[in-house]
Amino acid sequence: MIFAEKLKEFFPNEERVFTVNNTYNCCQIKSLISKCKLFVGARTHSTIAAYSTGVPTLVVGYSEKSIGIAKDLFGEEKFVLDANILSNAQTLNSEFLKLLEQENEIRKTLRKVVPMAVKSAMDAGECSMGRFDSIINEVKTGKADFAAAGLSITEERNVPA
Repeated sequence: MIFAEKLKEFFPNEERVFTVNNTYNCCQIKSLISKCKLFVGARTHSTIAAYSTGVPTLVVGYSEKSIGIAKDLFGEEKFVLDANILSNAQTLNSEFLKLLEQENEIRKTLRKVVPMAVKSAMDAGECSMGRFDSIINEVKTGKADFAAAGLSITEERNVPA
């Protein structure tokens, strides 16, 4: 939240720029984000919420994840600012204006690529679950050779209370 408050300081007289407090649950926050014309976010899940609802997004990234997500969606690092070097309102404003200029194009791209990204994620999840089910079956039928792999399975786990 500290970063969001600092970001708000860049636009002290702009009432359309605001931060959201912790009184909302994740579904309510995603709903708020979906109603935005444009979104500026620093947290990965907030930017995914914006992308997934078709909202053009300027990401103030602090990790490689933000670049990777942009590349997955747009094929390039697009509208991602490095939080570690963002030091003035001019840079932020310049990128925001570019986002505004390309709003319709970005919305069109998101309408096209988000369903494909969702399908890809679902397929990966199904594949993982299939492999997980296979491993569980090997354990249940005694076909898994954990000892040969240097692993062991115990019936009970000592979990601190």
